[in-house]
Amino acid sequence: MTKGKPYYCEKIINLSRIKEKENQHRITVQLITYNGPHNPPYDLYIVDFIAGSSIGSNNNPYNAKIIKIDSKKNISIDAAKKLCGK
Repeated sequence: MTKGKPYYCEKIINLSRIKEKENQHRITVQLITYNGPHNPPYDLYIVDFIAGSSIGSNNNPYNAKIIKIDSKKNISIDAAKKLCGK
């Protein structure tokens, strides 16, 4: 997803239960990638996935399935700081 780039400022932006009787949730997270010691270019990723007990196999019952990945390349340092709340 991030092609091996380090990332920071990861945060959950949405969390909702999918099935009431099962431990299954839809989660949306955002993170920002960078190069070197927090140097640009900064890329914003928003990842939407489902996690829960009925997604995995019997050997690994808790797993996740990525639904969608959105990215915005080369965001400004000001935009990165705003998204991180700094």
